[in-house]
Amino acid sequence: MFRNQKCDGFDFTILLCRSQQMSAKQWGITQLYNKFFNEPTSQLYKLHAKLDRKCNAAYGFTDSDDILAKLLELNLELAETEKQGQPIVGPAAPN
Repeated sequence: MFRNQKCDGFDFTILLCRSQQMSAKQWGITQLYNKFFNEPTSQLYKLHAKLDRKCNAAYGFTDSDDILAKLLELNLELAETEKQGQPIVGPAAPN
């Protein structure tokens, strides 16, 4: 499906894992997530945990942060910046 598993820092492993599991089991994405998303031993769970860590690092969030509150705060800051006509620059991928 994907020739190159990395594109501008995005790791396609989670998409490949999902696609392979859905194809092998003949399940849709909802059934797959309902069955495996909260199962700590599943590959899907582990890949999402890795993605969460990368996203948190990109935004400077910690595990103890209230992510929804932080995202709301960030959104309000960006809205104010945009209202003032300043450019919006997204986070960089962590090294």
